[in-house]
Amino acid sequence: MSVGLEPELHGPGDGRWIVSEDVNVEHLIAIFTAIDPDSDEIWDAFLKFVGYLEWYKPRQTLLRAKIEALPDDHRYKSRCLLYLGSLFNAIGNYTEEISLLKHALKLERGRGDSHLVGLLLRSLADANRMLNHSEEGIHQAREASEVYERLGDNVERALCMKTLAGLLWGDGQVDAAEEVIFESITLHPEEDREAHVCGSHQVLGHIYRSKGNREKAMHHYEVALGIASTFSWSHTLFGIHISLALLLLDEDYLDGAQIHLERAKSLVIGNTFHLALVAIHQARIWSQQRRFEDAASEVLYAREMSEKHGFKAPWVGQILEKLGFSDDPGRCKVPPQNVGRAMESLPPSGDPDIDAHGPLSSTSADAPRDPDHASQWPSHP
Repeated sequence: MSVGLEPELHGPGDGRWIVSEDVNVEHLIAIFTAIDPDSDEIWDAFLKFVGYLEWYKPRQTLLRAKIEALPDDHRYKSRCLLYLGSLFNAIGNYTEEISLLKHALKLERGRGDSHLVGLLLRSLADANRMLNHSEEGIHQAREASEVYERLGDNVERALCMKTLAGLLWGDGQVDAAEEVIFESITLHPEEDREAHVCGSHQVLGHIYRSKGNREKAMHHYEVALGIASTFSWSHTLFGIHISLALLLLDEDYLDGAQIHLERAKSLVIGNTFHLALVAIHQARIWSQQRRFEDAASEVLYAREMSEKHGFKAPWVGQILEKLGFSDDPGRCKVPPQNVGRAMESLPPSGDPDIDAHGPLSSTSADAPRDPDHASQWPSHP
């Protein structure tokens, strides 16, 4: 276990063994943490294990109960909660992620680790962005930015401002988002900024699409796509392909939208929220092609994912209500062609809320590890 979980060895080329050995490693960590709960080496192994799960095999872990049972003054507890939260992010359960991060933040506010407080606030802001909780997320992103301003850390502050820009855009404050994202780009140092630039181009693509400037939006999405492709950031690529699909859907270029949607779906690794998101947008395409039964099937799949995994997939409830589904999701009270009317009643795909759920690239010390899909690997206590 010590060989496979060395902190400096994580990354795309050396952790695939976890796919087949995850249960054994999980069992060993449970035993070792029970025998020696004060061992730094064991808790470092736990953090690395969760990081490997997040990257290679996103799933819940039975070790969560062990972490939550630790005394609040345990020096590793808040970091373990942060990593577990990041794992829930990879699964797509942002509600549980927020619960874990809030617990960790409560612990850290009284400990004086300002950097970790800032990281927790930014992570909370981004999770709230995924759930369209704009007001709370904006407050958290601004507070995180202020923390890093006091610390003189322009890299982290720039990341907070990018998250803030995404939240402002999702809240319909398009001009404010544009101002903040340009300030974020200016603030970030020149070195090691590929991930930040990638995410900034994503936000700019959203902004210009909302403003109706399709050419500028396409340019920024394609720049982001090129950067993410270079580093094989699959989680980030998912969000970019979703955005490109919606941009083409705006122009009724259904074949092009379908291509990008299929590419996005192929990049989903264990994230049921993203699968539900793909299903909703697939239903839009099917309905525009008058494939109403196929569209209804996609909506039901999104509902199944939503109920099974405890999150609220965008627009599922609104679509089902307009379709007249009973409590039995297999029965529909209205003709299948009414799916088209239900889909048409939703906001256009250029509306900020319709795709405010895509991941935005962010900086990681572990490139070419996917920056969106990774914990920030904070320093040891």
